[in-house]
Amino acid sequence: MKKLEQLFIERNIKKSTQETYLIPVKQYEKLHNKKIDELIEEADAEEEQRIRLKNRKIKTRLLEFRQYMINKKLSPTTIKSRMIRMTTIYRHFEIEIPQLPPVQLQENEFERYTDIPTIEDIRKVLKEIANKKHKAIILFMATSGTALNETIHLTVEDFIKATKDYHDNDKNLNEVLSQLEKQEDIIPLFEMVRLKTNYPYYTCCSPEATTAIIEFLKSRKTLALEDRLFKYNKTSILTMFQRLNEKMGWGRIKERRFFRSHALRKFNATAIEDIGFANTIQGRQADSITRAYFKHNPKRIREKYLEYLPKLTINETIVNTVDSEATKELKKELEIERTARLLAEKKANNAQIMAEEANRKVDDFISSFQK
Repeated sequence: MKKLEQLFIERNIKKSTQETYLIPVKQYEKLHNKKIDELIEEADAEEEQRIRLKNRKIKTRLLEFRQYMINKKLSPTTIKSRMIRMTTIYRHFEIEIPQLPPVQLQENEFERYTDIPTIEDIRKVLKEIANKKHKAIILFMATSGTALNETIHLTVEDFIKATKDYHDNDKNLNEVLSQLEKQEDIIPLFEMVRLKTNYPYYTCCSPEATTAIIEFLKSRKTLALEDRLFKYNKTSILTMFQRLNEKMGWGRIKERRFFRSHALRKFNATAIEDIGFANTIQGRQADSITRAYFKHNPKRIREKYLEYLPKLTINETIVNTVDSEATKELKKELEIERTARLLAEKKANNAQIMAEEANRKVDDFISSFQK
């Protein structure tokens, strides 16, 4: 068994996290023209030979790797995280890590608003796309703020569940899609888990994203609930963004391409302009009050999302109002819930006032005997 495989098994590292090891390992191997197994064996052999730590090759190799990343102008965060991955691999196989001299890493300039794609940029890209899958992916990621890992792991069943308020669940898949196809104002409510942190959350996407997803699903020759929603892996989506960025002639902002998957996540947050709600639908852990509010009734997320829909609607010809029967029903349901909650709070307050009044009368009665 190869060393890296062994590390993944013994540490029970998730598939999504393995990528964060594979990227630096490939760079490290290429830089030193050796496989990671050979490099670990080399470090182990030097320990056996009792070579002083400061004179071992591992120190030179790690320093050269760090300098290589500095020269490539990678961000300080990326450099630190990749160095941690490499030292973690060595430590896992009980290799002693030498003390590396500290280095001053120059912080990148703060990202400017103009470094993030605008709604007009996304509109231009979509006009250049004929591929239904690509269009569906871009609209979904831009309007939901969903990260790449979560996007590629979504299934057809996740989409069907997310749209359950708009169709009959007892129908077969093709009939459900036909039902959904006739509606233009669907806002799905996806139940998600952030793979990086294992944090559960809910998110929505816009009606135009939903329409694009339905069109893509109906174009597929075969379709099953367990199939991936977009049928793409991470590399395929990254390649898609790379080609689109080149086609539009946008180049790079610092070391990153202007149009990339994470940029759509940033577009989503800046369009919403409400950091609390953006964090909620993007799967970042919210404060306890926000968590409790949405956890009690996740449909509130859809209601809140409606407020920001005009800012997230890419196609300027689409009317930015959603007033379907399902949405009206949702608003009515939430209004009833609010009224019930207010009545319950009022009753609780009245009961507390009555209890305090009763206690006061008892105290007065007892005091009259003590005088």
